[in-house]
Amino acid sequence: MSQKNSSKQSTGGLILVVDDDQHIRQAAALHLECAGYRILQASNGQEALSLFDESKEKPVMALLDMVMPVLDGYDTCRRLRQRVKGLRLPILILTGLDDEESVDLAFQAGATDFVFKPINWAVLVQRVRYALRDRDMYLELEQKEKRLSHAQRIAKLGYGQINLTTGVVDFSPEIAEMLGMEGQSVMSSREFFDLLEPADQKLMQQALDDAVTGSGQYMFEHRLQLPDQPEKVILQQGEAKQVDGEWLIIGTLQDITERARAEEMIYFHTYYDPLSDLPNRTLFEKQLNEQLRRDELQAVLFVALDRFKAINDSLGHTRGDLLLKEIATRFNILQWDAMLVARFAGNIFSIYLPKVGSVEEVDDLAQSLLEIIAIPVVIGEHNLEMSASIGIALYPLEVESSERLLLGADTALNLAKQYGGAQYRYFSSELDGLAQERLLMEQELREAIKRDQFELYYQPQIDARSQEIVGVEALIRWNHPSRGVVPAFKFIPLSEETGMIIPIGEWVLNAACQQAKRWLDKGIKVRVGVNLSVKQLQLENFPVSVVSALKISGLPPEQLDLEVTESMAISDLKNTISVLEKIRELGVLTSMDDFGTGYSSLSHLQQLPLCTMKIDRAFIKDIDNDGNNAEIAKIIIDLSRNLGLHVIAEGIETRSQFEQLLMHGCDEIQGFYFSKPLNVAEFEALYEKTQGRLFFR
Repeated sequence: MSQKNSSKQSTGGLILVVDDDQHIRQAAALHLECAGYRILQASNGQEALSLFDESKEKPVMALLDMVMPVLDGYDTCRRLRQRVKGLRLPILILTGLDDEESVDLAFQAGATDFVFKPINWAVLVQRVRYALRDRDMYLELEQKEKRLSHAQRIAKLGYGQINLTTGVVDFSPEIAEMLGMEGQSVMSSREFFDLLEPADQKLMQQALDDAVTGSGQYMFEHRLQLPDQPEKVILQQGEAKQVDGEWLIIGTLQDITERARAEEMIYFHTYYDPLSDLPNRTLFEKQLNEQLRRDELQAVLFVALDRFKAINDSLGHTRGDLLLKEIATRFNILQWDAMLVARFAGNIFSIYLPKVGSVEEVDDLAQSLLEIIAIPVVIGEHNLEMSASIGIALYPLEVESSERLLLGADTALNLAKQYGGAQYRYFSSELDGLAQERLLMEQELREAIKRDQFELYYQPQIDARSQEIVGVEALIRWNHPSRGVVPAFKFIPLSEETGMIIPIGEWVLNAACQQAKRWLDKGIKVRVGVNLSVKQLQLENFPVSVVSALKISGLPPEQLDLEVTESMAISDLKNTISVLEKIRELGVLTSMDDFGTGYSSLSHLQQLPLCTMKIDRAFIKDIDNDGNNAEIAKIIIDLSRNLGLHVIAEGIETRSQFEQLLMHGCDEIQGFYFSKPLNVAEFEALYEKTQGRLFFR
């Protein structure tokens, strides 16, 4: 358990920072301390809960990592919320998982807001200040309401009576002051009614009639607009009595303007999004549950802005917020009876249609949404062309509850995204089965990370001339408790979508380095190749992770080869060059994997700090009977040599393929002709049997 207070005098509140990455904890502490806050640090959820319980001064805010050992961010957030003092505790999630499912789970656990990794520390400090300012405002409003309620019980209230028979209103000096009629004590009921809005006049008359004919109790709240004065909110309470044949309403008037405004502000913060002024998720789900009727065709649409995260990252959160506000205002263009539009979460808007005439009407609305969002948005000097993905679920055609309606719209939204965005998709029962399977695998994958169910297999890389084993490519496998060994292609795409590739990729890097060092200590000197994901390259501190893996394992940097795919490299060429240069400065090798499948130009290749080119297996498959593939392979080998690059060919399955590549001057070869991917024990047995040299000629 660790606790750290600022070394200088800090006047800000105490903030609990929880992350299993010491570098992130220390960086967060440094920036927040510079902003005037004091810091408590914990490396996992269980430690954080203990700190929270034991601390005499309770933290005013918590920053939680989502994926941690012992107790993850979801459970930590949920347990903090269960503590009495935690009910008003803003909880900010620090995470590399940016998929909607992870976001939904975190909000359900009680998260207040998100900051995605890699962390922009200036943005984090501003988010913390905003969350604490919002918390303080909420607590202040709550305190004002309590004080006002107490004052109402002890204050002397204005009193008066309305004679319904004669139409005369008598009132006390307090009411006279309230009405701006100091010095007066009598007015006609007509004059009093004229102080009210027409709609309130009708409601007051109805309340008076009900008091006389019903229980005799009278209570009525209305607005009062006096000349040259701000509008007031007045509460009338009393009872109806018949005295000497005349009906009287005897009671009090109270100015509750401050309380009403406080209630309005609390209501707004509870049910509305302050950025867009649209209803929030809470109000959306509340009205959906109240209005769902089995005898009417109804629909829910989820609308997500495509590429919003990229815009936010490149232009900044301020411009991103302006974009969201502009899109929110465009929904007012749409005309639909009783349509409810809300900002559901992040860049996702939700639309509820309680009355739908036909599916074709929903088609028309979805198409209109795509069109109005496609109108360019001008933000400062930027002219942004936007598109959106839309998911639609129909009730009761495809779903039978509000929960399934929301889940169906979300599932259809994900499908629209998978097909490239700028389109809408409907939910169906067939899609539900796929969604349930995907959700199950996602949950199991999270468990696999916690329970260390992964294993690395290693496929040998052979020197084409000496046929010595000079390297291995580390390939991840998932040892699933019921599915058996799951190959990477079945779960890596899902981990990329959900952001789980970040912790998985870090595990692979560390495990591969440690195994290569163990082999080196045994006299088995092989270079280990590790495949990187695009999300790892986007991490600002990724080179630091490489340094850490080398330091912990003790592996010489020249024994590590980090591989990027061609499409990954050119998707963000500037960032790729920057990251690979930092890696090369460490002495670590770099390779381009699957070369020939992307669209990189010669100028791109010349800019990238590469050591090795790997020819994609697609060009190897028919190299012995397809002249085009053989020529392409030769061109790639010649090109690599001209650029001073080492060449490895993947996917060698026959002797003929091996001989062709050897003839063309390929440096190394890899494939099932020599060896399938092997676990540690199998690789060591092969190496010992062959003394590290495979002879096939």
